[in-house]
Parts: sequence; structure tokens; C-alpha cells
Amino acid sequence: AGTSAHLTCSPAIRIRTNKSSATTRRTQGRQVLRPSPRTSTSTLTCSRARATPGIIIPETPRRTKPRIRMATQVASGAATATAAAAAVSVGGRLSPSTAALFVCDIQDKFREVIFGMPAVIDTTSKLVRSAKVLKVPIFVTEQYPLRLGHTVPELKKELAFSRAISKTKFSMYTPELEKALESQNQKLRSKSNQGEGGGIKQVLLCGIETHVCIMQTAIDLLERGYEVHVVVDGVSSQRPTDRAVGLQRLAQMGAYLCTSEMVMFQLCEDSKHPFFKQISAIAKEERPDQLPFNGVSIGGGNL
Repeated sequence: AGTSAHLTCSPAIRIRTNKSSATTRRTQGRQVLRPSPRTSTSTLTCSRARATPGIIIPETPRRTKPRIRMATQVASGAATATAAAAAVSVGGRLSPSTAALFVCDIQDKFREVIFGMPAVIDTTSKLVRSAKVLKVPIFVTEQYPLRLGHTVPELKKELAFSRAISKTKFSMYTPELEKALESQNQKLRSKSNQGEGGGIKQVLLCGIETHVCIMQTAIDLLERGYEVHVVVDGVSSQRPTDRAVGLQRLAQMGAYLCTSEMVMFQLCEDSKHPFFKQISAIAKEERPDQLPFNGVSIGGGNL
């Protein structure tokens, strides 16, 4: 029935009503419930057999605004937490206080056999000079210099302050380099007063060959928790195919692929940086023919 129907039940049955929204009157010994036309109604059935089922009683409207507000707050909090988690998970941020430059085996003996060697030398020169300006530590290795010669003259003058570590192992991460790296970390930690939380966390890699020494160095560094950034315009191999596949393997392992200019401006970070003009001048220098980069396939997509 609608709200206009008047239904009755025995006087013995007590009926609870909302005084503010319903009126009750007695007619010839019977109790009659009349619902208020201004409120919503719901149907309730009397519990005694003599009662007529379907008595209509008013129902107080439920407030939903506080719950909606609470749900909005919860959703907003969850979104904030998700954004914070996402921000923490982003990697690749370089800083002069936590980065180091590794120069791998750029020696005279390889000059005529490495694909795009002039570009490797030029890019490395830019990186070394930028690192010196920004006070980024530099580590240099030479592969079996007794037979393969020393670092090319174009870089030797700029690297005069850094003694090259001789090695026969393909990876740069030799016991001697590990010791030198730890010594540098101790110096950085003492300056920053950060204890074990300070020191070098990211390594910039340039040199040769991409698919051998660079790749094996990256493996050793990644396994030890370092963040590896491979400077694409500063690494090469004898054969372009080896270089290309080496870069793909590095990206698949979790190394970041970048360019020298990306590195320089990320380390600088702001045009108001006191050394920005010096870094900008280095980046604007003429360059030889650059090494190709046709993209790297990672997990079905292209980088």
C-alpha cells in the first residue's frame, strides 16, 4: 500500500513510532497509525496472528555525508601513499657527492681497431673535465699495459692526477680498484658525516669494449649494489654488432643508458649552479662523428 493507507492491529500490540514524524489516534477501541506525509516510509509486519500485516511506519533518513567524507579522506591518503612509494622507487638520480667516473682501458693499442674510437676519446675527455670541475672521483684502468700500451695521450694529461690501475682481468673491479674505491668512500663519509650511508653509490662507465670489459664491470658493480650508468656515446667495441648487443645486455641487467650531455647537466642540476657555465661550455664543444644508437629492446619494448 502507499502512504495514504491506514492499517490497524490489535490494541494489545505495542507499536513504536517516531513522535516527530507520525501521529497516532484511537478510533472505537482500535489504535490507528497515520504516517507523516513528509517522511519516507518502510514496511513492518506485526508479530501477532491477529495483527494485520504490512503496517507502514516512518523511517528516519540516514545520514551519509560523514561516511562519504571519510571515504574521500581514505582514498586521498591511499593516493598520497602510492605517490610517495612511486617517488622512492625512481632511480637514476645523479649527484656529484655520490657518483664516480670509471674510465676503462682507453689505450693507444686499440686506437685503430675500435669502431668510433675518436668519439670514445672525445666523450671521455668531456666527462673527465666535467668530473674534475664538479669534484667527482675518477678511476682509470689499463688492460695489460706491458703489451697493449697506456692511456691515449689526449686523456693522459687530463688524468695525470689519477694513477691508472693495471689489470689482466676484463672487469675493472679488481682488488686494487676495490681498495681504492673503499678509501675514497671513507674520505667522502668523513666529509659528509653520514657514516655508512654516505659515499659512492653511482658509477658512470665509459671506455672499451662494450661487450667485454664494460659489461663485466657493470655485472660486478650491480651485484655489489652500485647504480651503473653506461655513457652510450663513450663506449664502443671493435664490431658495431658487439657494441649493439652489449648495450642491450647492459640495459637488460639493469644498467642505465645515458649520454655524456645527460650526465653533465644532471650532475649540474641547475643553471644557477656555480659551475654551470663551465659545464655548458664543455657540452657545446665540437664533436667528431657520433656513435650510432638504434634503440635497445627490453621486455618486448624499445628503449
